[in-house]
Amino acid sequence: MGIVAYKGAIADMDQAIVLSLTFTAAYYSRGLLKMELGLTESGLLDSNKANEPGDTDIFEGINIYRN
Repeated sequence: MGIVAYKGAIADMDQAIVLSLTFTAAYYSRGLLKMELGLTESGLLDSNKANEPGDTDIFEGINIYRN
């Protein structure tokens, strides 16, 4: 995956987070993508956000499509 693809994927995760602030899978995925680009501090912040108490519905994105 090239840098452009990573940046596009990060933009997709940004949009998912805008749509659902508690979509922990998006924070986690964005964190991993940022770390792959060398943005370690920012990536860790996102990963930590995904682990915050109250933000535990990691399958929220799947549930949107089952309603």
